[in-house]
Amino acid sequence: MRTALAIVPGSVADMAARNQGQIIPPSVCVLFDISYSMRAEDAVMADGARTSRFLAGAEQLTLLQAQYPGQIILIDFGDLAQVRPGGHPDEPNGMNTFLAPALQLAKELDTGVMRFVIISDGCPQDENPSLEVGQTFLAGIDTIAVGEANNGAVFLRKLAEATGGTYHRDTSGMRLLGATIRALLPTLTGPFA
Repeated sequence: MRTALAIVPGSVADMAARNQGQIIPPSVCVLFDISYSMRAEDAVMADGARTSRFLAGAEQLTLLQAQYPGQIILIDFGDLAQVRPGGHPDEPNGMNTFLAPALQLAKELDTGVMRFVIISDGCPQDENPSLEVGQTFLAGIDTIAVGEANNGAVFLRKLAEATGGTYHRDTSGMRLLGATIRALLPTLTGPFA
């Protein structure tokens, strides 16, 4: 199992290492929930095996980064928010889902061109601050509700609508994550394609 310190092939850190520190600006920022509830085993790996939301999501992110090298920057959030240039989220931990700090980190990347996608299974404890920060973005924020996500789905829809993004409900065990992000990524050309 990879850790948050691992460098995923195709991640921003991997591309920087392969290209003497040069990277192309990423196209998509994924904000990935690592609260404890992401350990729930109602997701599916690419081979069809049942697994946790976290592991299925991490697998999808790994596949996407290999397919679109250097195009995805990852921020994980739970009790804390952390940028993960190596491309792998930290293990689920903590009982809290604080989204506003992750959005504040992502806001630094908001040029109006980059797309933002939040993957979460619950409603954050900081719902109002998250909405306030989200509404300052130049680009819309797309959201994907995973798992049961009952009241979380309501919040994620509200956030997407308030920012001009799109809301998705993933009942496919994390497979929608890959499809949604692929639809946002441009066809790669240039030196790192």
